[in-house]
Amino acid sequence: MSSVYDPFSARFHADPYPNYHWLRAYYPVFRNEVAAHREWLLTRYADVAAALRDPRLSSQVVPPMVIDQLAASGRPLLAGLANLFVHMLILQDDPHHARLRGLVGGAFTPRAVERLRKRIETIADALLDQAARRGELELIGDFAAPLSVGSIAALLGLPSAEDVPLKRWADDIVLLLDRDTKVDGLERAATSASDMAAWVRGFIDERRATPGDDLVSGLIATAESEDALDENELVSTCVLLLAAGHQTTMHGIGNATLALLRQPGAEAAARAESALTASAVEELVRYDSPLQRVWRTARTDLEIAGERIQAGDDVVLVLGAANRDPAVFQEPDRLEFGRSANRHLGFGHGAHFCLGAALARLEMRVALTRLLGRLPALELATDDLEWRPGSMVRGLRALHLWF
Repeated sequence: MSSVYDPFSARFHADPYPNYHWLRAYYPVFRNEVAAHREWLLTRYADVAAALRDPRLSSQVVPPMVIDQLAASGRPLLAGLANLFVHMLILQDDPHHARLRGLVGGAFTPRAVERLRKRIETIADALLDQAARRGELELIGDFAAPLSVGSIAALLGLPSAEDVPLKRWADDIVLLLDRDTKVDGLERAATSASDMAAWVRGFIDERRATPGDDLVSGLIATAESEDALDENELVSTCVLLLAAGHQTTMHGIGNATLALLRQPGAEAAARAESALTASAVEELVRYDSPLQRVWRTARTDLEIAGERIQAGDDVVLVLGAANRDPAVFQEPDRLEFGRSANRHLGFGHGAHFCLGAALARLEMRVALTRLLGRLPALELATDDLEWRPGSMVRGLRALHLWF
């Protein structure tokens, strides 16, 4: 069975969807025999959506390989990494998750995010001006990454980060959250997490001395509140927003651009609109979701689609597979901008629905509208593509384009 499902292979990274179709048809609740712990993959939409709402499945899923090494190391660097994970929003269950989300969530409402539109448009235009002067564009490094970093930095109130390797830090930190990641990158990732956390702490100290009109200043201002974020929670939240938020939006822009250029007629349909519609963005997220899967741990014994899951088992909710389920989406392997009632799970579902979904949607809409509008002859420079490792976040290392 391991020959059928191999999340480490280049072939799987390039196109996991045939594999997902096979699993969904024949083994919708699949026991992954190559996992270090007992692990089950859910690939049907109905099972994944139900699992995202199921309180018997816990979000406290710090990767076992990380926990084991942290516990045995006794080293300050790894202890600091453990501290980040312990306070991270996406790794919490209620009531702690609800409390943290309630304190941060106000900054991510559609109305609050809309105030960033002009800033995001300015960043996108400046990046495309630079590309026009060069005569070439590597979409991920030259456009999607700085746009997503700039957007979340504007929300948080972070200073210019041109001299700080935020993308590299984020690349490493996100791999720590991916249970398919091998152990050999742990040291580098722990160093990146420590460096980002130290940089964030420095900014928090600056905002305490000189508050601004931004999310971090607002959270600091609530320090007198009984439910306020403590220092560790504030740092972990900022690191999460910078790392995970930046990564998923960056790769969402990359995956969407690749899909438009590869699907006959899709790019022309997108160009026909003066501004990419909200429904088109939803369809692009469904078609090739940057967040492909999330992990849960069974709190108790339970049954899913006839399979017995034991307490302590890992349960992998494969959002990318659910979003191509033909039982829910007609012709799921085809981009269809007019798809009605697009109930995709690309931003999750239930209590852990993506906190930054409104910001991600705005960034993608601005990025793709500007990209297609400014570069009318856009095309792939090569079909030889390299995808990032890991199976939680799906995205390209680079996407070279001609225009």
